[in-house]
Amino acid sequence: KLSQMLLQKGEEISRANVALINNLFSSGKSIGEELSVEIGTQNLGGEELDEFLLHSLTGVRATIPQVVAMVVAFEPGKAPGGVEGEYMRLAYYSGKETSVINGGDYGETKWYKGTKDSLKGQWQEPFIGQFIKEPIVIYTTPIFRTDASGQKEFVGVLCVDISIAFLKDAIASIPISSSGYAVVLSADNTIIAHP
Repeated sequence: KLSQMLLQKGEEISRANVALINNLFSSGKSIGEELSVEIGTQNLGGEELDEFLLHSLTGVRATIPQVVAMVVAFEPGKAPGGVEGEYMRLAYYSGKETSVINGGDYGETKWYKGTKDSLKGQWQEPFIGQFIKEPIVIYTTPIFRTDASGQKEFVGVLCVDISIAFLKDAIASIPISSSGYAVVLSADNTIIAHP
């Protein structure tokens, strides 16, 4: 009977965690898609883009504290203001403050190339970032702008970076008999969280 009760409690906690994770990822996706449209239609660049990213990150973190960064990476020569070459801005949360910095080389990264090739939003495999030094998962979505002839053109990628460090505690809270434990795997079967 105790074993059955333990199993039942573990299933209930698992379902609650799955619902939390689904809600978090669904919110991250919605945020990314809304912000990419806004950046594309408003043609934000320079200080306006930095302010937009900081304001958006602060607002999102008020309800979803797992969001740790927002990134905009433009196609070479497509950044507003005629910036040549690659141009990436990263707004991130660290400690108790947010900052905006220039990003590094991104043109050949999996997240940028994958989004550019598919021209649709997608979740990327979890990783520890170059700038965010904790496990994150990112939702990437293309940024489009309407050109002078009225055609929609791809101009870059927006990323919403979500910390997944909380998953370790969530997984550890699931009671399983003394013979096992729960894990979270990515789509490519990478272990993301275990007790």
